[in-house]
Amino acid sequence: MGADEKKPFLSPYDFIRIARSASLAALRAALGSAPPLPRPLELEDRTLASAGLTRFIPALHGTVLDLLAIPAEEMPPPEPSETFAAYGASLAAAFSARRPPALAFTDRDALGAPRRTVHTAAMLAEEADSASFLFSGRRRVLCAVPLLHSYGFVFGLLIPRRLRVPAVDVPPSPALSGHPLQKGDLAVLFPQLLKVLTAPPPPDAALISSSSPPLEGRYFKTARSAGYLSLAEIYGTALTGSLGWRKTGGPYELFGHFIRKGEKSILRPSTGTVLASSRLLWRRERHFSRYEGQDEER
Repeated sequence: MGADEKKPFLSPYDFIRIARSASLAALRAALGSAPPLPRPLELEDRTLASAGLTRFIPALHGTVLDLLAIPAEEMPPPEPSETFAAYGASLAAAFSARRPPALAFTDRDALGAPRRTVHTAAMLAEEADSASFLFSGRRRVLCAVPLLHSYGFVFGLLIPRRLRVPAVDVPPSPALSGHPLQKGDLAVLFPQLLKVLTAPPPPDAALISSSSPPLEGRYFKTARSAGYLSLAEIYGTALTGSLGWRKTGGPYELFGHFIRKGEKSILRPSTGTVLASSRLLWRRERHFSRYEGQDEER
């Protein structure tokens, strides 16, 4: 990373974005939907109270601490009079003091039970470096995925930061309401939004979507027919991180921080972790299918 190695893993502004994402999650959980919040830059000097979050502070603070793997006793909740900038600075200090700093993402296992998976900052940085080539030529990133999600965190926050590309958090509306696409944009989406997306693309706009199960091959053709430069699909989970990618309905290519190990396993050399799956089907040395027959062109 050269000079970037001396920079902190996250900036205070990144923590404002994370706090905003947690605020929206707390509002949705309590109210069923989240009223609009100002953009992160507009929140810096706003207090939690002036943003209408006073009664939601325990929930949003708990969500942030869970994500940043900071024990509650190490950082009490902020006062309603605290600004987002001050809160972000406090979070940055508490996170940096952890050894090693890490994030904990929550998803569900095969039986539907909540599962908490911890990834160190070094692991996430390795993942971001491995996937950053997918952002080549991008001038701006529109992220419609919560930063609390491992996919949103890496592709909507970490990679843009490392590449010094502006990133904008947008609501997951089909038309990307209030944020028209510009030339050189990259939109980071969940499949649910991809399937109903109506935002008209300018020249050179591209898409990245997560997947589970694999997207049908027709979505790649539809994206190109609609005028998008490309659609990249990322396969992975909160447990594994990003495993592979593809830009057609064919097999996935394994990201560079993994290597194949036998017929059903993948090794992450930097951690020694072996990920095994009975559903992997290797097509070539570094190309695999998630479910046999389901991720072919059609």
